Amino acid sequence: MRIDHVRECLRRFTYKPGWQFSLREPVAPDWHLWYLDVTFDVPDCNKPSGAAHIDMWRQLYVDELHDENHFWEWLFATVRICEDHEQREWFRIDGTRLHNPHADRAALDRIALWSPTGAPL
Repeated sequence: MRIDHVRECLRRFTYKPGWQFSLREPVAPDWHLWYLDVTFDVPDCNKPSGAAHIDMWRQLYVDELHDENHFWEWLFATVRICEDHEQREWFRIDGTRLHNPHADRAALDRIALWSPTGAPL
């Protein structure tokens, strides 16, 4: 896929109210590595009466996307990873997190280091 096609796909896409998805350009013009920024507001898991602004990102190797369907599957997985992160924030037993997403290095790596082919980098 080309990056202009990815941009067009993102313009057509919607998810939950308040969730924003935007592309961040590569650091160097000859790089093929882009970033998808996902931002949204949620109740603060440490202080539920407050709010937290969430800003997550994932690496996107545009050249590895075979077609539009491949991009939609990648984006679906991206949303699932963001939701999984929030579930880990909130899922507690007697007030203690069962899976802390900030202490689980593998969970953090799944957010940042994931290629469209599904293979970890």
